[in-house]
Amino acid sequence: MAGYGSNFWKRTPFLKILLPFIAGIVLQWQFQFDQKLWWIIIGVCLLSIFIFLFLPFFNRYRLGILNGIFISLAFLATGALLAWQKDLRNN
Repeated sequence: MAGYGSNFWKRTPFLKILLPFIAGIVLQWQFQFDQKLWWIIIGVCLLSIFIFLFLPFFNRYRLGILNGIFISLAFLATGALLAWQKDLRNN
């Protein structure tokens, strides 16, 4: 019998990107972090994803969840930056 959770994520892969993006927007609205923080997070995530590409295949497979976390954090920071940019208080 197949697990219910994995089938849901396979049918709706866009939610893996959309949920962190929305969470970033909500975080920025509620806590109003500085723009520099989000740029640092995006930079660290992109650097980590780039380094991940040069790992041996077995290590990439074994550390795949870490790569997914960095991708989710990058989308969270992107959503927060978008909310920061569209906020009238920052003009």
